[in-house]
Amino acid sequence: MDAAAKAKTSPDFPIPEKMKAWVLVNPGELKLAEKSVPMPRRAEVLVRIDAVAICATDLEIIDHGSPALIKGGMPFNKNFTPGHEYMGTVVALGPAVDEYRIGQRVTVEIHAGCGQAVPRRHVHRLSQLRT
Repeated sequence: MDAAAKAKTSPDFPIPEKMKAWVLVNPGELKLAEKSVPMPRRAEVLVRIDAVAICATDLEIIDHGSPALIKGGMPFNKNFTPGHEYMGTVVALGPAVDEYRIGQRVTVEIHAGCGQAVPRRHVHRLSQLRT
């Protein structure tokens, strides 16, 4: 049995099998596609996206591909969903997650690293951001 099958969920936050997402088809070309909703693995959470921000990095990726060439790979990633700054609600927890709870609101900023630096997690609880 894989870890995703052991993910913790709640009937208060139903998870659909499919979702709609904008995906990068070719440089400068986005299309609305239907994708399967992934379930979180061991140390992951599933966040229902409630709002996103589009920044200059996203526009650069849409036009030219990823600015971080990880391990010399191709700079253009077809079927990639741009957007790395968003906020939402945690709706499922991987079996090893104990620092978040289902229903908790979070903000997320994700960056693909160069593969050389120490990875860092930047998930902020909205309660920490309020004044």
